[in-house]
Amino acid sequence: MPQAAGAISRCTPPEPAKTYLGGLFLFMENVKMSERLKTVRAAEYLACCSPGTLKQSRSTGILSEVCAPRFKKIGRNVVYERGTLDAWLLQFEETVTTIPAP
Repeated sequence: MPQAAGAISRCTPPEPAKTYLGGLFLFMENVKMSERLKTVRAAEYLACCSPGTLKQSRSTGILSEVCAPRFKKIGRNVVYERGTLDAWLLQFEETVTTIPAP
């Protein structure tokens, strides 16, 4: 839901899926392997913003008027999981801008 101009949004990321295994909880996001994209490639994949805008969204927490996609910081590198980007894109409705012929 879009926020009013100047409103502060508090984005709460979803809890990672957990699996109980013999006295240990395994966080499925740590087990799952998917392709990792750096900021420039992630912005190209999303096709909704520039790399600079995606970088800024890491500080503001907002991208395209919704919560920004989650990222991982590994040392000095920032990466986005392709699956995370796919899940982020699914929240947007697909629209048709043409009227079908009668």
